[in-house]
This record gives sequence, structure tokens and C-alpha cells, in this order.
Amino acid sequence: MFSFIVEETNRYAGSFFENTELTPASRALKWKNTNKEEMKRFISLLLLQGVVQKPVKKWFGSKRPILSTPFFGKVMSEVRYGLLMKFLHFENNDASSSDLDHNMKLKKKEFHDLVVHKFKSVYVPKPDISVDESLIAYKGQIS
Repeated sequence: MFSFIVEETNRYAGSFFENTELTPASRALKWKNTNKEEMKRFISLLLLQGVVQKPVKKWFGSKRPILSTPFFGKVMSEVRYGLLMKFLHFENNDASSSDLDHNMKLKKKEFHDLVVHKFKSVYVPKPDISVDESLIAYKGQIS
């Protein structure tokens, strides 16, 4: 799964640089292709941002003592994080099709199928699985 994300992210960045004229001061010029290990660190930071919440994203890289979360800076620089966020991609934009809606569904389906296959290989529910009714949104009366 990470290999797929790395491949599509690098492909998208390459396509961006081929089709975009950048100013010499552009941060995008600092881009270098990513790899599987870096992508794992990046995704882990994205997930951790759901646990350590801050009102402004740039506060994660802040050096001010009251706002600082040093772990984020130790894992990845703020500039590199921003570049990966800019070029993060899960689909191949080069796939050509005359029907744009059909093409978009196919692109999403490829990644979706990959994730579903991976989850099924990791967890197989047993016959005794139970879903708590209180977790399911229901507007009627529960007895």
C-alpha cells in the first residue's frame, strides 16, 4: 500500500514540475522523490495530528515553548512535510478516458480495493462478532 502511494506521489510531483513554471524562490524546488520509509513517517504524523490537535496546522512545527510539539520536528522538517502534503496523491492522473466521471470512479476504486484487500488479510471477523446498537445512529426508540 505504501509503495502505491509513494509511486503515485512521485509521479504527480514529476507531472507538476513538467507542466508548471516555478519562480526561483518556490519551495517546490526543494522537492526530491520520496520513499516508503519517509511516507510511513509522513502518514504517522497525519494520524498523530488527530490525537494532538491544534487550531492552526503550522503550530505543529512551532518552536515557541507554549506551542511546541518537538516530536513533529524530530520526525520530519516542516518544509518537507508541506511538500509531501502538496504532492500526496493516490491515483494516476495520466489515465485517459473520455468519460471523466467513470475515470474518477476507476481511480478511486484502485486504491479502495488495495486498502480493502490489506484490511481483509489482517483481520478476519469471527462468528461471535457483535455490533453495539448504541454505536449505530438511529432516530427511533431502542428497547
